[in-house]
Formats: sequence, C-alpha cells, structure tokens
Amino acid sequence: MKNLILITGFLAIVLNTLFGLILSSYTTQNFMLANLSLALSTAILYIIAFKKITHGYQIGLSVLFSITGTLRFFSVVFAPSTWEDNIWFIAALCVLIFEVACVAVVSFFGKRR
Repeated sequence: MKNLILITGFLAIVLNTLFGLILSSYTTQNFMLANLSLALSTAILYIIAFKKITHGYQIGLSVLFSITGTLRFFSVVFAPSTWEDNIWFIAALCVLIFEVACVAVVSFFGKRR
C-alpha cells in the first residue's frame, strides 16, 4: 500500500509536469505550485500510512486527505498568476494548515496501544 501511494504520487507529478510543458495556457507558476501540492499530498498520505495510529484514523484521514489534496491541487491550478490578492493560493495554504493540524492531533491522540 505504501509503495502504491508513492508510485501514484510520482505518476501524478510526471503527468502534471507534462501538461505544464505542453499547454501554453498552464503557467509555470501554476504547474510548479500544483507539483508542490501533489508532492505534499503524497508525503502526507505516506506519513499517515506509516504512522502507528489506529486503523480507523488511518482510513478516515486517508480519505479526508485525498479529498483535501484534490481541492488544494485544483485551487492552485486555477489560481491567477499574480501573488497579490490571490484568494486561491490562500485557500490552498489554509487546507495545508488544516491537514498538518489533523496529522499532529491524530499523532498525539490516536496512538495504537
């Protein structure tokens, strides 16, 4: 399962990079941020699969982080190319902060005994 997460994440990054290189309307900033988002989602899912927490938390967080990772990916893909007043980028950062907070809380409270 852990290798499947890494392989899927790697293939998603490669596919996104190819789209970024082929499509002229897909700006460099957006596809680099999308690659970073995919890498972070892969890392978070891998950490959840690797941690010694209750299986219920692992399954629930894996589903939750797959959904939030998809939302974060699309928010950076459709974000405007400017850094100022970029609500899409702020939304992606808020989702990332939420994911990291969930991992921290579950790591503290959800230890397998």
